[in-house]
Amino acid sequence: MIEPSKILDFLDAPSFARESGEMLFSAILRGEDSRELAETARQFYVRLSGEGQPRPDFVWLCFEALDVGPLVRGAVLQNGWIDGKHGSKLRVGGYSRTRLLRWFHAASPETLMSDADRATLGAFSTLVHAYRGAPAETPNVAAGGISWSLDRAMAEFFAERAPKLFEKPGMVVEGEIPRAAVVAYISERKESEIVVNWRKVRNIRMVNTFVMRASERVSSDYSPPQDGVIF
Repeated sequence: MIEPSKILDFLDAPSFARESGEMLFSAILRGEDSRELAETARQFYVRLSGEGQPRPDFVWLCFEALDVGPLVRGAVLQNGWIDGKHGSKLRVGGYSRTRLLRWFHAASPETLMSDADRATLGAFSTLVHAYRGAPAETPNVAAGGISWSLDRAMAEFFAERAPKLFEKPGMVVEGEIPRAAVVAYISERKESEIVVNWRKVRNIRMVNTFVMRASERVSSDYSPPQDGVIF
C-alpha cells in the first residue's frame, strides 16, 4: 500500500503542510470522497510551492496515479486550472489538451464549479457562440484549444498580448459549440471562460489579428507550447 509520507515526499510538501497532507492522503487511500475532503484538498494545493512542479504534480496524482473520487478531483482540478500568471500551471506540467479534457470529464461539477457557474452552464442554449484568442497564424490553429470565452473583449486581450509573450501573431476567432461539447463554465478569473471539446467547434471564423512588434517584447519566464496552443 502507498504510504502518505511517500506521496508528500514526492510533492516536496513543506513541513507546515505535512500534517494536513497525511490526513488528506490517508482518507483518499481509504476510498473516501466528500465535499469536506475536497475542501481539504483545495487547501493543501495552495500550501504546496507555487514554483516548479509540486502543484501540477498534485493534480496529476489525483487523476492518473491514485484512485481519487470525483469530488476531490473537481476541487483539485479547479485549483490547478485557475492557478498561473500567463496560463494554467497545468500547461507548465506539459499536459495535453486531450488529457486535460479527460480530466474535466472525470471531475465532479459540484466541486469543479461554483453554484452560480453551474447555473450559468445549465442555462446555455443548444448552441453556444464563443471566442478564443491565441498565438496563431491560421484560424484552425487559433481554435485548437479547450479554453474559450463568451466575451470577445477577453479573447482579444489574450490575442493582443500574444506577440509580446510569444513573438507570434495573435488571432481572435469565433465559433459555434454544441452545448454537449461544453464541459465547464468558470468565472473565477472574470474571463467568462468555457472549457470545450475543441474538435466539436464549428463555423470557425477569424475576427481580429494582432501583429508582432519587436519594441513591445516583454521579459517572461513563461514557455509556450511548441504548437502555439495554450489551451
